[in-house]
Amino acid sequence: MKFHFDTEMAMVSMDVEHIDLESRSALGNNLLALIAIVKDMYLPEALFEDAYSSTNGKGISRIFIKKYHVSIYDKNTWQGTMVFLKDGMERLEAFFHAYKDVLKS
Repeated sequence: MKFHFDTEMAMVSMDVEHIDLESRSALGNNLLALIAIVKDMYLPEALFEDAYSSTNGKGISRIFIKKYHVSIYDKNTWQGTMVFLKDGMERLEAFFHAYKDVLKS
């Protein structure tokens, strides 16, 4: 799981990376199969991207949530951003721990 910040947005994501495209695709499909559970029980605002190109050029699958109109340069948004990141990370971790065996299969 990762945090991401830029000048106007914060994001919490679970990225599926694998050197082998077939293995990444299988893991991504497992995650996609659980997206309804993620949205229903953990992150209603979750988005899924099956084929995302990361900043280092790797192909990944990703489930994520974003918070817009926040900035690391604006102290007025820090509290809301930290709450968003903490809450998002806890909910993604809870999902992962509950379904890690399914994701691995």
